[in-house]
Amino acid sequence: MPTTAAVPLVAMTLTQALTSMVAYSMAVAAPEIAADLGVDGVNVGFYVALVYGVGSVSALLCPNFIHRYGPIRVSQHTILMALLGLLVVTASDNVLWLAISAAVIGTGYGSTTAASSHVLIRVAPPARRNLIFSLRQTGVPLGGMLAGLILPPLLHAFGWRGAYLVEAIPCLLLLLFLQRLRPPFDGARNRRHPLLAGGIFRPIRLLAEAPSFRAIAVIAFF
Repeated sequence: MPTTAAVPLVAMTLTQALTSMVAYSMAVAAPEIAADLGVDGVNVGFYVALVYGVGSVSALLCPNFIHRYGPIRVSQHTILMALLGLLVVTASDNVLWLAISAAVIGTGYGSTTAASSHVLIRVAPPARRNLIFSLRQTGVPLGGMLAGLILPPLLHAFGWRGAYLVEAIPCLLLLLFLQRLRPPFDGARNRRHPLLAGGIFRPIRLLAEAPSFRAIAVIAFF
């Protein structure tokens, strides 16, 4: 077990940052992609909505996957889906393929927070948990910032297909790096844990069963 939270914190923050960067990249590249495919760029909102819609379902399913495969493996899945989503975009020649890429990214996007929380709760000292978890969560706006800063020059240099391929490189590197964290964090996984234990809506039922969770959920929603 790592004696410091530094490496897991950086790894989990980067996981959220890169998956968010991929999810937000379409909004940055939309004008160029829309012109190339002959569609209206204002429809980019449907892409983002599809990512988050599918992500909401994956968020409900991910707890059982974390118990069965481990939080690092699930984090790798989120990065892999982002990577595959980028590759689908580069092969797109119509709106259908763009929609497929959004769905692929969404299947992993909903798991990022839960998986990283399972990792960090094991290494974060109680007195510093608020700070560590807050730093982890900065990965989401950091990902949006990276998309806005990095993608425009890549679009100018390589076009939108080439830009997405370049963007896939850090995703691949992080995917490989996370493998080094599997032994200490995925060792306690239960390979027989059922993937649909309690049903898909079990996390929502917890809100009805535990008033403290319900209060936190309402606060978090706002």
